[in-house]
Amino acid sequence: FSLLFHHKYCPSLKIHTHIKHIILFLFIRVSAGEDVILNCEVEPDIDLTKKTVEWKYFDTSTKKELWVHMFRNGKDDPDSQDDKFKKRTFLFHDKLKEGNLSLKLLSVNLSDEGIYTCIVNNC
Repeated sequence: FSLLFHHKYCPSLKIHTHIKHIILFLFIRVSAGEDVILNCEVEPDIDLTKKTVEWKYFDTSTKKELWVHMFRNGKDDPDSQDDKFKKRTFLFHDKLKEGNLSLKLLSVNLSDEGIYTCIVNNC
């Protein structure tokens, strides 16, 4: 099965006077039971440790959006996470300073098929 992944971010570029928005779509094929890394990085590299990083999931069959992972106030916020993803997601905290907000999703199964979105807030 496939996961459709897209990300959008809005790093404020001090050199320029505007905010940049980028959306990228990637199709990822994965087998049930495997772990997968959903790569997401901002350019130019910015320190994301003081930003709010959100990962959302949209189930195309039920048309529901769920919280996959939330990082805010310098730490993960498991209370906002949907039960479907509890204890199955990890951000690479050591990479957040380099603008990398990639997410590792453990033990992927068929019910995980859908659209994943990574968002950086507080730009």
